[in-house]
Amino acid sequence: MTSGGCRPLQNPTCQRNNTRNHLLNMSAGSIVALFLALAAIQFVIDSDIPSSSYITPLQQLTLASYVSLILVGAECCLIWWITTYHVEKHRNKRHQEAMRHYEAKLAAVRVAIKVWLAKAQQGFGGGHAAAAAAGSSVSGSKPSNSASSKSKLFSR
Repeated sequence: MTSGGCRPLQNPTCQRNNTRNHLLNMSAGSIVALFLALAAIQFVIDSDIPSSSYITPLQQLTLASYVSLILVGAECCLIWWITTYHVEKHRNKRHQEAMRHYEAKLAAVRVAIKVWLAKAQQGFGGGHAAAAAAGSSVSGSKPSNSASSKSKLFSR
């Protein structure tokens, strides 16, 4: 199973999305690597070239390279957003539906537990009341001797 609960063997769309994300990650990584390499090259070249008051063609080339890398990076980000927007929107919609379904089941279970507890309390409450009523009538008619009742219990 891959990240996000996706099963590529059972869901071909998921496999395409994982491949697409992998390719986008690779292109973004390449852009960052080229940007860092261009910065290193600029420092090496600038140390060898004498300073001037105007922009040299080499500096123009470096600036144009920076601009092109920034545009390619922005394009990569835009493509990533376009490709993942629909997938994330669908995933969020499924998540919201699952949460509603879960909350409905949870509410039904809570109602069932309340009903069960109410029935159990009525059953126990009625049983205690009946036993108390029976005990009071028996104890009221005949006083019991606790020592004699204990001896009867242990003599059996």
